[in-house]
Amino acid sequence: MTSEVEKRFREAERRLDELLRRDKAAIAARGVAITDSSVRAYTYKSEYLCWSHRFETRRARGSEVEKVMVWVSFHEGDEGAVRVWRCAEIFQVSSLSRWRSTTERLLPLEDVMRRGLACIVLEWVSAGEAAAAAVV
Repeated sequence: MTSEVEKRFREAERRLDELLRRDKAAIAARGVAITDSSVRAYTYKSEYLCWSHRFETRRARGSEVEKVMVWVSFHEGDEGAVRVWRCAEIFQVSSLSRWRSTTERLLPLEDVMRRGLACIVLEWVSAGEAAAAAVV
């Protein structure tokens, strides 16, 4: 028997999947790699369901790498809130980051649906790239 919490999660999951299908080409056209890290079934390792995607850019910066990652996730039990988390960093391969900046926000699911994933993801990627560009 499916609980009301799971039913609400499944509806949000369906809507977010639809939104990602619609916006995927625009995100990829900007050179952003997309990785699905969702937990869509209960297992002995996970007691909660989660719709989660990582969006990532990398580029060479001399001998260093500039990486911006944006995670967008919706967790079972999160009543109408989508978590957006960004990490921008500059590092040399096999070394700790020389610079790292993170930020996180909860956005209402309805705002995400209205604005679209492409708009949100590309805005957050651009902000991470701008922050990294300011680092000497």
